[in-house]
Amino acid sequence: MQTKRWGKEKNAEWLVRTYLSMKMIFSATVLLNALKYSSKKNLKIVEPYLMYYSLLCCCRALIFTLPDALWNKGELATITHSKAINLTIDTFASIDRNVSIEIKRLLSLTRSFREMYSYRFPARGLLVIPENFRIGLDEVIRSCTLLVEIAQLNSECLESSVMKNVRYDPSWQDDVDEEMYKVCFEYKFDDGEFSDVILDEDDWYRFGRMDIKYKLPFSLLNSMSEGMTEDFFNAWAPEESHDIDAFDVSNPGIEWGIIFPIP
Repeated sequence: MQTKRWGKEKNAEWLVRTYLSMKMIFSATVLLNALKYSSKKNLKIVEPYLMYYSLLCCCRALIFTLPDALWNKGELATITHSKAINLTIDTFASIDRNVSIEIKRLLSLTRSFREMYSYRFPARGLLVIPENFRIGLDEVIRSCTLLVEIAQLNSECLESSVMKNVRYDPSWQDDVDEEMYKVCFEYKFDDGEFSDVILDEDDWYRFGRMDIKYKLPFSLLNSMSEGMTEDFFNAWAPEESHDIDAFDVSNPGIEWGIIFPIP
């Protein structure tokens, strides 16, 4: 139904949603590799945070690909944690109820642990968590992988439908409301006393390249490029190259494909 009512605004929306979904997959990949690194280095205090936000990023990657999740002038890009979690659970409930229950359990536990170690800090550290509530890295990786696999499947369905039903009009690139694109590269913050808008030049360049190259939305995997991947991951490389013990995304131990076959 989406592609039978296609036009310049719908085309721009799904290019943006595809880019944002890819970014969430990249983000989750960095977070999970940081989680593996922190486990080896005994940085236990960050584990609840990294587990929860790895999963949340994958939830958001999925949500951007859901045809029934309305864009609402960019509001989808800023939905609350609770709404993102509920949308994810509802999506899996329509596929497999047992998987939905497991995803809900994992998201609820990791969110609770993240809040516990952000605001309360039990004196016993992670040892205070009962054995039957503890979550392993492998469990988080499996769930993240499942979430982004469904996102990829959704994007493949969209690509197939676009190729079948949509005829690209070159005027779309000239006439589209550019405000829609800004969610890809503008970052606003406002704490009540200080506010500003930050422009990320890498986001601006990479989204622009995707828009010019593909013109129509393709699947997540087909939209990723080696240049985009390298730009994103190298932003987290250590400033001092001689620090052999630093978390380094170019290190052979870093798995770019830990949850998705990133090129």
